Amino acid sequence: MKSSNNKCICVILFLFFVVELFILKMQKQIEQNKINIKLNSAGLSHVPSEDKFHIFLVWKGQHIPNIYLKAFETLVKFHQNAEIMILSNELETKIFSGYNNSKNIFIVKYNLTQMVYQQPGYDFVEKAVKILNGQNINNLVVTPVHISDFLRYFLVYSYGGLYLDFDMFVLRNLESYKNTIGVDQNKSHVCSKKVYDSPKAKQFTCLCNCMFSFDRHHPFLEHALTIYEKWWSECQGYGPGGGTMLFTLLEYYYDKINFMPNEYWICNKYIRVRNNELDDSSPAIQDAINNCFVFHFYGSGDPNFKIENIEKTLLGRVYNRISYYSLNK
Repeated sequence: MKSSNNKCICVILFLFFVVELFILKMQKQIEQNKINIKLNSAGLSHVPSEDKFHIFLVWKGQHIPNIYLKAFETLVKFHQNAEIMILSNELETKIFSGYNNSKNIFIVKYNLTQMVYQQPGYDFVEKAVKILNGQNINNLVVTPVHISDFLRYFLVYSYGGLYLDFDMFVLRNLESYKNTIGVDQNKSHVCSKKVYDSPKAKQFTCLCNCMFSFDRHHPFLEHALTIYEKWWSECQGYGPGGGTMLFTLLEYYYDKINFMPNEYWICNKYIRVRNNELDDSSPAIQDAINNCFVFHFYGSGDPNFKIENIEKTLLGRVYNRISYYSLNK
């Protein structure tokens, strides 16, 4: 009788395994059909090279407004030798052809299931893909922000390099800033009761996942991927796996991360006046150019985002001067 029960259990386990394989295959096929382009074994239409500095961006939608293209232009100008990859299953591959003289810009199509299978974070992907395909799992919701946050961690963890949001005017080359993330010092934003100090940033209680650079397989990002599903499923909301989640991990990896004050890392020094009109002789323009790494204009990927009279604002004047200097070096 015992032997018979064991056989039944084995048969049930085998059938369960077969069903799981079938479901996995169907998930891959559904995603593949939506992408309509051939992907390699890594689940990507382009695998990052081994000999280039990697820069990753993520875009949702079929159209990129002009202000984001201007921002992308600054990224390209300061990173002629880097490999720049835009993760998007919707953009046409030719949209950046005018910037791609070095043949180093790629719109990368991806299959989440295939890309992350058996990797850190797959527990999130498994549920997210089912929900995106119409299945109800505890009334959980998957938004573009949830996918974007996950993708940025996974890509930099898997291949190493820099991630930045699309809504940033880049003001210098960023390749040398390794294992670096921006933080809000002097308790300007409070995400935690814990307060940290570092050589370059003091009294910080919050960080931003809008731009960061890490080596391949950095344990900080691996841990983030491991807990992503838990934060996403328990918190939901706008960005449950964003800066607040990452901040909880600092106590484990503090000595493995370089912290930069967002005052200059993303130019938050001028966050309240970035869209204000000002004279071209204002010292704020050159201060931003000399000391900021990027100028974050907080468009949040909004396809309708625009700034009135941008050419007369601090942001626009910084862009015009950077463009002039870059083209005339």
